Amino acid sequence: MSKADEVIETIDDGDFSKVDSLIQESIAQDDDQTQFSLAETLMSRGLSVQAKTVYDHLLTMYPTEGQILSRLAEISVSDGDTDQALGYISQITPDSPAYAENLLVSADIYQSQGLYEVSEQKLLSGIREFPDEEVFKFALAEVYFDENKFSKALTYYDMLLDMGIKNYSGISIVLRKASSCRGWSI
Repeated sequence: MSKADEVIETIDDGDFSKVDSLIQESIAQDDDQTQFSLAETLMSRGLSVQAKTVYDHLLTMYPTEGQILSRLAEISVSDGDTDQALGYISQITPDSPAYAENLLVSADIYQSQGLYEVSEQKLLSGIREFPDEEVFKFALAEVYFDENKFSKALTYYDMLLDMGIKNYSGISIVLRKASSCRGWSI
């Protein structure tokens, strides 16, 4: 059994007293892929502080790895450190497999700062570069919705509905469209 497995087993047992020390043992003993899987599992369970420990270690060995940089940016955003998040995502290049995720995270950061135009540009780039990824259309519709640009939001909600997507990330596209129609007519 890997140390990473022990970390997860300990968490599943509800014993958090040994988690940090087991994570350090995983960093010392487990292979990089096992450590990355551990960090992803920790992140998915909402244990971002512990996940950050593992990602930080992996970043020392893989300083240009887009997935690691992107995850650290996500953690920084949730910690309210947008400068750090922007620092991480600025290192992800367009040829990185994590570039699509980078565009989404950066759009989210800029939107949270009220920089809607920059967020919009990141999402439009995502639509151009990754036309099959509906997440960009949804995110752009949400930016427009938040900005009360309902006619623009409707365009992207309609695209999603035309693709047969009625719910996205727990949000009803049909209800968003109805709200946009009401907002647009006011």
